[in-house]
Amino acid sequence: MDLMNPPTQSKFESLLGKLYGRINYERQAYVAPKSFDLSKMQGLVQRLGSPELKYPVIHVAGTKGKGSVCTMLGAILTAAGFRTGVYTSPHMETIHQRMAVDGELITDDQMLNVFERFEPVVAEYDQWLASQNRRPVTFFEFTTAMAMQFFADQKCDAVVLETGLGGRLDSTNVCQPKLSIVTNISLDHTKQLGNSLEKIAFEKAGIIKPNVPVICGVTGEPCQPVIQDVAADRNSPLLQRDEDFAIQRQADGVTFDFTMKTIQHDVHIKDLQTGMLGSHQADNAALAIAAAIELRQSDWKIGEDAIRAGLLRAHLAGRMEQLGSQPTVILDMSHNPASTEALRDYLCDVSPQWKPATKRTLIFGTTKGKDCEKMLAVLLPIFDEVVFTQYQNNPRAMPTADLVEHARLLGFQQNVSVISQPVSAWTKSFSDAADSDFICIAGSVFLLAELRASVIADCQATHFGSGGLDL
Repeated sequence: MDLMNPPTQSKFESLLGKLYGRINYERQAYVAPKSFDLSKMQGLVQRLGSPELKYPVIHVAGTKGKGSVCTMLGAILTAAGFRTGVYTSPHMETIHQRMAVDGELITDDQMLNVFERFEPVVAEYDQWLASQNRRPVTFFEFTTAMAMQFFADQKCDAVVLETGLGGRLDSTNVCQPKLSIVTNISLDHTKQLGNSLEKIAFEKAGIIKPNVPVICGVTGEPCQPVIQDVAADRNSPLLQRDEDFAIQRQADGVTFDFTMKTIQHDVHIKDLQTGMLGSHQADNAALAIAAAIELRQSDWKIGEDAIRAGLLRAHLAGRMEQLGSQPTVILDMSHNPASTEALRDYLCDVSPQWKPATKRTLIFGTTKGKDCEKMLAVLLPIFDEVVFTQYQNNPRAMPTADLVEHARLLGFQQNVSVISQPVSAWTKSFSDAADSDFICIAGSVFLLAELRASVIADCQATHFGSGGLDL
């Protein structure tokens, strides 16, 4: 081995070590609101040559559904022939999952290339920040800047950016978008964004730029008026769900129709479906379609065929993802009451395997600060048993003792077990399950990150052994 030129893999591992060695709010149980400072990110991208200005951006914020909307819109644009970058967070299993072009994840070498170009600039900036008694560039700021440059390197025709937290002070908000999208809003990250829906809506509305159109999926009081007021203040044309565009679900709970009013003519698209499970994905699809139609008003060539194909091709690991059928195994990264309600509705109303299941088991672990009691109030009544666990690779994990106490307060004490190690919780539940049983793993992206590879391996081994489904 040439010791002067270590292999790329060693360089990449060193890169990850340096990145994860930075301040990482995704791994902190509490982050003070004052920690968020967009001026630091603005200074960073300026020093890096403003890569975020080298392509049209569609910027997406919201409490739930924004990752799905980004993925669907990215797939639609790709199907229409645009080279499209999509940036989402947090990742589930590898950092590569944050950055994709036309559905292809960034490679080790591509990430290393950007990192090595940026590292000396960031190091110099860190020194300047220290001289001003300010914190160094964070993990998310560095990673976001890398993604922005990667998309420029790939000569993307369009980029869809998902906010990490909030919107107004999120690192992605240095972009100058062609179009903004605000998905549904509910209480989450209250310590950082505020303890009322109005305050959270105001933070999400922070991505709205002057004179830039906004696709709004927020409906009803008290959030919708907040979005409308911010858009009006900034002279940003607002396209409001259920007013300017809407969906109509068909009786099967899967297919839906889309309608939208435009300056030129009304749009009607019938018999649409998404490749993602859950009736709520039609709501997310409505925003992606409305965004595509709005871009078409600006002479982007996006036909109905591209919309249909993009919706069917879009896929996100860990979003109501079925990985096994004997027993049925579904993973869902639902981590707040709204997303657990969507999971419950899918299981009870849509999943063909749910009602005939002999036994329904929930493996659940979540994060400190989440509204765990409301999440469990949604899920526990529909399961026969629950296994509480605690993910190991992030200090934000909620202790299993707290989960048990929440279940006790809800009156759910029978058929509760605790297996602290997630892989052990999965292994026991899977080995005890009959072919007709149903296992659902939910509560956190961090829990799924520790389990998904094991679930895939075990389900594949079972199906191969029985000559059944090839996952």
